[in-house]
This record gives sequence, C-alpha cells and structure tokens, in this order.
Amino acid sequence: MAQLEKLVEGDEVLAQQVAYMRVLFEENISEAWNVVREAAAEIAAQKDERIIQLIDEFQFMNEYVQRDDKVIKLSSAYQKTAESKVSPQIVTGSYIGKLHAIVTRMVGRHLLFTLGPLPHNEAMELVYTYADFYNRRVTSKQAAYIAEICSFDPYYIACIFQTNLTVKGNLSESVTRQILAHETRPELGSISGMWADYIAMVFDRVNQRNAKKIVLYLAKHADCEFTRDELKANLKLELEDAELEERLERLIKADILARGSSNFRMKGLGDPIFELVFRRLYGEEIDSIDAKTLAAEYEQSLSSLKGELTNLKGLASEHNCAITSLRPERIESPLPRSH
Repeated sequence: MAQLEKLVEGDEVLAQQVAYMRVLFEENISEAWNVVREAAAEIAAQKDERIIQLIDEFQFMNEYVQRDDKVIKLSSAYQKTAESKVSPQIVTGSYIGKLHAIVTRMVGRHLLFTLGPLPHNEAMELVYTYADFYNRRVTSKQAAYIAEICSFDPYYIACIFQTNLTVKGNLSESVTRQILAHETRPELGSISGMWADYIAMVFDRVNQRNAKKIVLYLAKHADCEFTRDELKANLKLELEDAELEERLERLIKADILARGSSNFRMKGLGDPIFELVFRRLYGEEIDSIDAKTLAAEYEQSLSSLKGELTNLKGLASEHNCAITSLRPERIESPLPRSH
C-alpha cells in the first residue's frame, strides 16, 4: 500500500481509491474485494477514460480461491463488470474447456474466441524471434522444420529454444529432434512435465484407468473418429452408457479429447507431441508393454515427425515475401550470431 500511495501522488482520483482501499484492508476485507473488482470501471468513469481489464487464467478463480476451507466461485461476480462500456473485460485461459464452461454461464456477456496453432508465417517469425533472443543460428529451412515438427504451437517452439539440454552448433533437423526427445522424457522434459501435471489434475476427477484407456486408444488412432458404442466395444469397457458419456464429456471439457464430425463422435486431440508424451507416460501401465519395447516404439514415432522435405521447402518458400519484408537477411543466410 505504501508503494501504491507513492505511485498515485498528484492524481486525486487514484489517491482516493488507494486511501479507501487501505481502510478496507484493515476494517472490511469482504468489501475490499467488491471495490477491487469494480475499480477499473469506477476510475474510467471518473477520469472519462477507457480501461481494458485483462484477467489471465480466469478459470482458476473458481478453483484456488478459498475461505474457511470452502472454494469460492468468484467468476460469477464479474457478470456486472463484464458489461461496462468504459472498462470492457477480456478473460483468457489455457484450459479452454473450463473457461468456456464458466463464461457460457455468465449469461452471454462474453464473446468466445479460440486460438489454435499459429498460422505458418507467424510460427516462422516466432522461430526467428527466439533464435535472435537466444543467439541460435537457424536457416529458413530449419525454421520451417522447427515450426512443423512443433505443430505450429508456440509453447512447443519455445521449449526447443529454452531447453536445458546442452547442444552445440545450429538447430539442424537432427538436433531439433534430439531436443524434442529430451523435452518429452517423463523424468527430464518440460513438455512432458507440463502435460503430466495437467493430466494428473484431470484424472483426479475422472475414473483414472478407463479415462487413460480411452485417451490412449484415441491417440493411437489419431485419424479416426469413434462413437460411444464403438469405444465401449473396442475397449471392453464395463460402464453404463450414461457413465461413459459423463466420462467422455469430462475429458472433452478438460481438453484431453475432442469432438469429431458430430456430437456423437470422439477423436484424439490431433497433437502428435501430446500423443507421444501420453503414450510414454501411460503406455506401459495400460497396454502392459515392457519399457524397452515402449521406448523403441517411442523413438520410431518421434522419427516419423520428420515431415516431407518437399513440404518444408514449400513452406519456407511460401513465406519468403512476408518474412523478407521484416527480416531480409533471414531467407538466404543463417541468422547472425549478434543479438
């Protein structure tokens, strides 16, 4: 509070807000929450300005805020705030299913925008940006390869450059595969660790073994869609239809499975890196495959992510014009070592 008071010196509106908050923190913490929530709209109205509220990982407000050992559902309190004309609100989250379930209960006050993999040109530019920042040499062909093998996913691309694996030289295709293999190892990799933490959280709420069997089966048949009855028969699941449907709905809302061409069909995420990680984490437990066989299958799967060289050349050429306008030296030569 002392730091805030210094920052707002000379601004009457902000100084009054901070002074009021100091009193509330000491005398009425419940009311302080209401004032904080409405502060942006109140300040914007008084100063005749516009303030955009951005709350990241919004879904966690319904999980990790507690009082007296009870979880408080805070998201619904933002229904009024979301309607402000002077302080519009953007809420974001990485767990799309959870976030969507929350905002759809807020009486249509939020419009939904889902971000998928990056467009090819943005993925390429992201690779160049990371290469600049980390002083790594990368050619246009290598940048295209990194973008493709990472499924144009910004998190996977970042992990290639932020790896703790010691690698020398430029990011050739073999070096990139070596890094990806490291990052998806259960005991070492950040990609594997991220997915393992998230999957564990999901399976705490869903019957673990049946859920794992379903996810693994759909991951192994990534190009196929299955109805509920087909999954039940193929996996020999001893579940009532209603119970299986509930399991599937939870997995879809948790962004572990996806809907197919209709509401009655299910499919895997279509993310080859997730599928590799999941199989490495749970394949031995579910399929009773010995560790050596699983490791060999895993390496074979990783090698299949090489892609077709003609596609890589085409991808690099496709974005020559767009990238040249920003970074002309990137197309014909590797990145300079200087940052």
